[in-house]
Amino acid sequence: MSVDWSTVQSALKAAVELITGIPSASVAWSDQDHPAGVRPYATLSAPEIPGTVTQAEIRNVAQVQRHTVEVTSSADGTYTITVGGVDHDFAAIGKTLTEIRDGLVVAFASSLEATASADPLNTDRLFVDALAAGVVLTIALSAGLGAITVGPYSLPTRDAIQIQSFALEELEVTVTISNRYDDAAPLVTQHARAMAAKVKAGVYLPSPHAILAAAGCPVIRTGSVLDLSVLLGAQYETRATVDLVCSVPAILAEEPGTIETAEIAGTYRDT
Repeated sequence: MSVDWSTVQSALKAAVELITGIPSASVAWSDQDHPAGVRPYATLSAPEIPGTVTQAEIRNVAQVQRHTVEVTSSADGTYTITVGGVDHDFAAIGKTLTEIRDGLVVAFASSLEATASADPLNTDRLFVDALAAGVVLTIALSAGLGAITVGPYSLPTRDAIQIQSFALEELEVTVTISNRYDDAAPLVTQHARAMAAKVKAGVYLPSPHAILAAAGCPVIRTGSVLDLSVLLGAQYETRATVDLVCSVPAILAEEPGTIETAEIAGTYRDT
């Protein structure tokens, strides 16, 4: 199963920072090659692969179909992109590939079938997108003495339908906090145990919950706060951990392709 790890990790880190008030530089995911942060600091770890709690379901998800069109050579003449039987023309005279591309984009300004936009990474390409998700575009191209292609390999860049395998899984995240008492004015709230308890309760507050829910990883239950304080030489360091169990969606997807045209061969007769 595929979890959006980047989004999930960023959200959990942001939630811990918000709840504890620990600066971002002192909150990190574990197993990285860097020294411990300035105390108080917190580390997060996900020791196990998420466990599936629901059977995966297969579902069709409608998405906006996209064709990538490329102007491959320039010449005087009319370049046409036909979508749904409607022509979108640009008359090129002494124009560069980019100017022809941009002219075709403008030709779609009043289209009722699709929109067109310039590819920001390629000066000779444009995208033709359906106006609504799930709509299949039929597209054809023509160009006088120039050349224009739809690709790659005459397939849409993005299909109108995506097939997904979707399941909810449980991700257990361990938050470990380390801190030291202020010798001049020690307070119970400086103990890592108190800070971990704050995380345990704080994940359900509106603001942290909103961060996690937006990333698709809300906390559904928490574990006990464990005190792991130790004496390091002459210094006493308070340490504590708490487990957060998040619900995360695991999605694998593929695009099956779209049948745009079909040819029928054979002999038929009326009955």
